[in-house]
Amino acid sequence: MLIRDILIKGLKTISHEATMLEAESVLKEFKIRHLPVIKDKKIVGMLSDRDVHRAMTVIMSSEDKPQSHIYKNKMVSEYMASPALKMKSSETVESLARDMIGRKVSSMIIEDETGTPIGIITSEDLLLVLIDLLQAQRTPLQLLKKFFKRL
Repeated sequence: MLIRDILIKGLKTISHEATMLEAESVLKEFKIRHLPVIKDKKIVGMLSDRDVHRAMTVIMSSEDKPQSHIYKNKMVSEYMASPALKMKSSETVESLARDMIGRKVSSMIIEDETGTPIGIITSEDLLLVLIDLLQAQRTPLQLLKKFFKRL
């Protein structure tokens, strides 16, 4: 199975100059956990919901209360993972999963053969593929069990 077979095309991105408040807003609005970061029309990093939470936790006052005004003005470029990890859509889903596990990442940018970003695959997407495969495997087996119970 190739990555292009499971990829939902389209990317929601954010500028490297955006604030963490803007990034948090985009993540919530689109109910996503990973946001590719753009600079000069190129993906330069990846910001996750965990990066947003980490930024909020790091910025604490001496009374251990969040200083939200500081957090809101921090730049995405300060907290993003860089460089963004990428893979071609013509690669196998297995190689993508192995690469993500090996690098201990939960998302990867997917590019077409020309190097143009066309989507993102997350660990959640891979789990959905696994569920589909397990259901497809189980269906014939369940039919056989029902058949033999009748005998």
